[in-house]
Amino acid sequence: MDDLLFYDIEVFKYNSMVVFKNIEGETVKVFSSHLDGLGEYLDKGLITKQGFEDLGDFIKDKTLVGYNNHFYDDKILYAMSKNLPQSLIKTWNDSLIQGRSEVGIKKIENCRTIDCFQQIDVSKPSLKKVEGNMGLSIVESKVPFDLDRVLTPKENLETLKYCEYDVEQTIKIYKMRKDYFESKKKIVDMIEEERLRDRAYKWNTTSIVGQILKPTRKAPSRRLVNDELLELVPGEVADMWRQLDTTIDFKFKKKKVIVQEFGNVIEFGWGGLHGVPKGFIERKDVRLADVNSMYPNILILLDGLKDKTEYYKRVLDYRLKLKAEGRKEEQAPYKLILNSTYGLLNNQYSQLNNPHLAYSICIYGQISLYVLSQRLANIGAEIININTDGVGYVYSGTDDEIVKKEWEKEFGLTLGTDYFKRWIQTDVNNYIAITDTDEVKTKGGDVNKYKKNLYFANNDIRVVQIALVDYLIHEKPVQNTIIENLDNPLLYQYVLKAGSTFQGTVIADEPDKVLSTKVNRVFAKKGKGVELLKKRRDGGLVKYTDTPKNMFVWNGDVSEIENFKDLIDIQWYYDLTMKNLERWR
Repeated sequence: MDDLLFYDIEVFKYNSMVVFKNIEGETVKVFSSHLDGLGEYLDKGLITKQGFEDLGDFIKDKTLVGYNNHFYDDKILYAMSKNLPQSLIKTWNDSLIQGRSEVGIKKIENCRTIDCFQQIDVSKPSLKKVEGNMGLSIVESKVPFDLDRVLTPKENLETLKYCEYDVEQTIKIYKMRKDYFESKKKIVDMIEEERLRDRAYKWNTTSIVGQILKPTRKAPSRRLVNDELLELVPGEVADMWRQLDTTIDFKFKKKKVIVQEFGNVIEFGWGGLHGVPKGFIERKDVRLADVNSMYPNILILLDGLKDKTEYYKRVLDYRLKLKAEGRKEEQAPYKLILNSTYGLLNNQYSQLNNPHLAYSICIYGQISLYVLSQRLANIGAEIININTDGVGYVYSGTDDEIVKKEWEKEFGLTLGTDYFKRWIQTDVNNYIAITDTDEVKTKGGDVNKYKKNLYFANNDIRVVQIALVDYLIHEKPVQNTIIENLDNPLLYQYVLKAGSTFQGTVIADEPDKVLSTKVNRVFAKKGKGVELLKKRRDGGLVKYTDTPKNMFVWNGDVSEIENFKDLIDIQWYYDLTMKNLERWR
C-alpha cells in the first residue's frame, strides 16, 4: 500500500491539473497547465514547472488509484503525459463525459492503475454519492466547468483544493475496499499464463474467474437434469422446464408457475424457488435449513466444468476448510471464485457461457428445495419461508433431522441449520429474525440498513429503519428512537441524485433552473423549506421517493450542522416509520 499513489484530474477549457497523494493523504505532486495562485505548492516543491512535460516520467512504473479512472482519468492522464494540447485534452474530456465516440482516445500505458469504482455496487454510485452517504461534504467547486476563459488565480487554487479533497475521499474508499483488492490480486495470481496475468489486474473479478476456470471442453448444451427428477415437481412445472430442450434463444414463453401447497404460495421459475404463507407472519423457535454452497455443489454434481470441475471442487473444499478454521480473510478470494461462477454460465460474453448448464443447476436446486420443504411439511413442520437455497420452518420434534439426513444422501448436498428465537416477515424477501444468540438479522428494503451504513449503495433515512425494527422486536416506541438519535444527523439524511435519464434536480418553486449540484443532501425541515424534484428530459417534474415537501439542504459535512434538533421535523420521520409499519402488521 505504501507504493500506491492516489489521483484525480480536473479539466476546463483553458486549464487542467492532476493531483497525486500517498496512502497517508499527503499531496506529493501536482501538475497544472497554469501556476497562477498556486504559490504555496511551488514553495513546497509539489509543483516544479508549468504544464505536464515531466508527468510521463513521474508516473512511469507506478501504481495509481482513482475513482472511475478506468473510464475517464486514465485516458485524460494519457493525453497529459504525452503533453498533448489543452484543446485536445478538453475535447477528450467532453467526449468522455457526454458519452460520445471515443475514437482516437487512449489509456495510460506506462503505469498500472486501480479503480475504486470497479464492482463497488450494482447502483454504480458516483464519488459524490459515496461522499454523501458517508456524511462528508459534497459541496461542489464554485468554479463552473463551462468557463470560457482562463481561471483566475483564486479559481485555480480553489480547483486544486477541491481536487485534493476528492483524492482524500478516494483513499478512504480504497481502504474500505481493501479486502476486495487483495482478493482480486490473489485470484489474478492464479492465472497460469504470465501474459494474461500482466493484463488481468485491470479486469473485473468475473473476467478473471472466467479465465481461471475456462475448460478445454464444455458440458453438453442440453438439459442436465433427468426426467426422473422432473417427476418430483408438479407436471406444469416440469413442462415449463422442458422448454430448455427446444429453445434456441432462451426466451421462454412460460416464465413461472405458482402453486399452493402446505400453506405456502410457491413460485417456480428460471431463477430460484420462492415460497411463503400469504400475508404477515410472526413465529417463535424457527429453524432455517440452508444448503451449504448450493450452486457450487450442484455444479460439481453435474460435472459442469469438465476438466476444470475437479479444480473447482478443490477450491470449494479449501474455502470450506478455511471457513471452519475461522480464517475469514484468507477464504475471501476462494469465496469470490465460487460465487462468481454461476453468473458467468449465463453471461454471453464470458468464456464459461453455457445457459443449459446454468438453468440445469437452477432447476436441480429448485427440485431439491421443493422436495425438502414437502418432506418437512409431511412430518408436521410449518413451512414459513422457502428462498433459493434455504427453508425456514417451525417444528418441535427431532424427526426433521432424519428427513434432512435422508435428503442429503438423495441429492448429494449438505445442510446447515440455524435457530431463531423469533421470525417476523411480510414476504419471502422481507424479514427480521433474532438468532438463538440474540443477534438481529434483517433482509429487505424496509430493514436492510438497521445494523450498518450502506455507504456504497443507498444510505438514506436509516433512523426510520432503526425505529421500525426496534419497535417490532423490542416494542420500543417509535418516537423514542426518532428523538434519541438526534445527535447523529447522518441517520436522518436523504442523498438525492437524479439519474442519467433526467435533466437534473430543481427546486419546486424554480422549475426552470436546474441546480449545478448533481448530488444534494436534504433533511425534513420543521416549518417552511424548499422541495427538490427531479426534472425529466421532457420538462416533467418527478418527486424523489418518500421525501418531505419541506426540506433544508445541507451539502457540507453533517458534523458541522448547528442546532440540528431545532431544524429537523421529527414528525416527518415518525409518520414515515408508521406508514412503513403498516406493511409489517
